[in-house]
Amino acid sequence: MLAERPRIGWLLIAVGALAVFLASVPAIIFRPAGIEWAIWWPAAGIAVGIALRAPRRVAPWLIVVLTAVFVLSQLVAGRPAALGVALGFAAGLEVAVVYAILRGTRDRPRRLVRVGDLLSLLIATMVGAAVFALIAATAVATLVAPDAVLDYLQSSVVAHVVGLIIVTPLFFDLGRAGVHGRWGELVAQSLSLLGTLELIAWAGDNGVPLAFLLLGPLVWGAARFGGRLVILQFLIVMVIASELGGGGVVAVDGLTPETNALIVQLFVLSSGIVLLAVLAVSGAQQRLLRLSTSAIDASLTGFAELRDRDGHWSLEAQNDAARIALGEGERGLTDAFDAPSALVIEALAARTPEEAESLGGSERVATASGRILQATIAPLLDPDRGARDDIHRRFSLQFIDVTDSIALAQAEEADRRRAADMQRALLPDRVPAGLTGWQLAGACRPSREVGGDFYSWSLDGATLAITLGDVMGKGLGAGVMAASLQTAARLTNTGCAPSVVLARSAAAVRDQLERASTFATIVQVHVDIETGRVQYADAGHGLTIIVRPDGSFTRLASVNLPLGVDDDEALVDAESTIAAGDVLLSLSDGALDAFPESADPLADVAALVAGVASADAAVEATINLSTLPGIADDITVVALLRG
Repeated sequence: MLAERPRIGWLLIAVGALAVFLASVPAIIFRPAGIEWAIWWPAAGIAVGIALRAPRRVAPWLIVVLTAVFVLSQLVAGRPAALGVALGFAAGLEVAVVYAILRGTRDRPRRLVRVGDLLSLLIATMVGAAVFALIAATAVATLVAPDAVLDYLQSSVVAHVVGLIIVTPLFFDLGRAGVHGRWGELVAQSLSLLGTLELIAWAGDNGVPLAFLLLGPLVWGAARFGGRLVILQFLIVMVIASELGGGGVVAVDGLTPETNALIVQLFVLSSGIVLLAVLAVSGAQQRLLRLSTSAIDASLTGFAELRDRDGHWSLEAQNDAARIALGEGERGLTDAFDAPSALVIEALAARTPEEAESLGGSERVATASGRILQATIAPLLDPDRGARDDIHRRFSLQFIDVTDSIALAQAEEADRRRAADMQRALLPDRVPAGLTGWQLAGACRPSREVGGDFYSWSLDGATLAITLGDVMGKGLGAGVMAASLQTAARLTNTGCAPSVVLARSAAAVRDQLERASTFATIVQVHVDIETGRVQYADAGHGLTIIVRPDGSFTRLASVNLPLGVDDDEALVDAESTIAAGDVLLSLSDGALDAFPESADPLADVAALVAGVASADAAVEATINLSTLPGIADDITVVALLRG
């Protein structure tokens, strides 16, 4: 492969040299009678175009060889040696300058699909022609005569500009425009072009210059077909119209050959620029259309055209997403959607005014195959529609297939419900037997289906053990951790001190807390139901109080850090006493959110439960705080009333 590349480069140089030579010599030899200099120099455009298409490493050598070909063509055409060398060198330098401006750092073919591309071509051409004019005019003034410079600039410089602007685009990327099945229109356009030529020739014979009419069919072709086809049409027509530079149907009787030659050049140049401008604008529109079409085809949003013909609704998928959901081809609305959804779509279209520029609302509909779509409608406006078409309306039906996301949400909801059921199953469902003279109640109301709060109790002889905890966070993750901690506390509560229960529970869930990067506050309370003595250990919770009948209360202070913060901390126990009529109330911090302005929200909670007749009443008064506005956290409460 590496050995073949040099051969390809030399082959390109050879082909380019031959093409430029064959284009140069006739332009010099077959110039109009009475004209000293060539008025049509396509070789410049061919040379620049071949250089732009050549690999970057080959282009410099190609330009050097083409410069030599320019010199050779001048000599073959009969120019004096010194003048031929000077003019050939000027043409080669012109090609190098135009090539450098157009090529820049590009490694792909130059494009002509925007107006900016045409401006770049015009700028490069003007700069290159200026360089050529400076060198060539100096050579003509020195080697021919100073008086010949004006005639030379009037003909050859314009000839180079024409050749660069008209021929170079043949080597550009002109987009994907083409006939694409419009062969009948192409034949009609070609016939109109030939007919216009005939008309111009007839008018010219009668002294009426109508050459400008050629722009009509040429612009038609540029707008509809674009590309090299129309440029080639233009080149052929210009050769015919000017009769190889003699003026032909473009010439005006009574003018000198030089003036007629200039008229031909200016006509070709102006017509070519107009034609290229149409090509650029048309290319930009086609490029935008291709980008839009590609974006729609690749979009995850489905696009379909919805039509109403005399009350008969049909639709046709316009991209892959729509074809997957609705099927191929045009079909009735009731064939694509279930009956209720078809009615919803019709109603949505009826509510969408034809002149609307926004979407007409969004509805959830179901296809006949069971897919769930979130759909919206916008009118397809047609300003050229006649009055007789008023009964035919067209809409764009756009939708997103939400079937899988709905199924996933339903599955997640089912998982949350099952997790909530499991969490509720772990809570105590009855008060232990044997609590004579005492009332015990508890409740947990998570802010979501699953929360991080939990509580439990058990009676071992005369000792009632109550556990209440709160895992940092909400949702399923906090609920799973709460269940683990609750189970650990229940299994380790075997007649030992509250601090030992918490220490063993912390050891059991230490790894889980660490992996989840979370912590838990928890309080373990042991009550002697015969004496009312309370022994407790509190790990960062601090929300357990003993409320007296008069509303005063004692807080069972927390002296330990939450579980998961410091694994080496030694937990300690503390003591208190419950007297007759007192309520021991332990709650989670969600209840305090009901008193955002309070300096001591625990005092407000104590006021709610002071003097209650039962533990159930104390729990109900506290848990009902969750119904207040702004409560977003779990609320859990346990109440123990001594009668």
